[in-house]
Amino acid sequence: MESEEKSLDILKHGALATHKETPGAEDFPQSRIVIPRLIIGQPNNISGFPYGVFVNNLSNETYETLEVVLLKFKQSRTLWAAGKPTPGDEPQCRSADAKTADRDFFGTMPCGRRCEEPHQLCVDDEDEPICKHAKWTHEGRPDCRLAYHLLLITVDTADVFILTLTGKGISPTNRLISNFKVKGKATYSARFKISLAKGNGEYYTIKYTDFSWLESPDELKAIFDAYKHTSITPSREEETTHE
Repeated sequence: MESEEKSLDILKHGALATHKETPGAEDFPQSRIVIPRLIIGQPNNISGFPYGVFVNNLSNETYETLEVVLLKFKQSRTLWAAGKPTPGDEPQCRSADAKTADRDFFGTMPCGRRCEEPHQLCVDDEDEPICKHAKWTHEGRPDCRLAYHLLLITVDTADVFILTLTGKGISPTNRLISNFKVKGKATYSARFKISLAKGNGEYYTIKYTDFSWLESPDELKAIFDAYKHTSITPSREEETTHE
């Protein structure tokens, strides 16, 4: 337990240090800090990142494995004209919560306002039918792409990242989040490692390992409170380069 206590001490004090004065940048407001995103190095990345590693989009540092704590989870949906986006594409519709279409697209979207919960063949409501592009069918997954967004903090260095997952990254993340939902525990109650594994094709997907519950998760609540209102919506680059 000594190593766990030491790591959590680094995590706790390192993360809270981001809310203190930074010598030389005292005049820079906290609200303008850009949280780096972890880009998955895929064959279709437009920035030429190496394959099969996580890339920090601010520093271009790469990581094969990170031990993290999950601070926040969010889901969204985006509908692209061709189903698979390319750099420069504009979405036909988007939902920030994966449940209801964003108001910006009302009147112009080629679909309904109500999105379907993932992996369910729901029954339509006469007043508010489920969007046909969000429905799972016997032929496969919806045209409207579901995305998961994770706000993570590393155990050893207290670095905070946003990670966006789509496609084959959804299923393993469902299993990860189910750990917390079934137990009724906060997401910051456990630590685990993230890495990438190559699937049947040429793309890499997320892999979660070494999941373990923390003995004193309440010590991390101050970090959760500091970041719980942080926006973790996806960047344009992530929406057009993830599979």
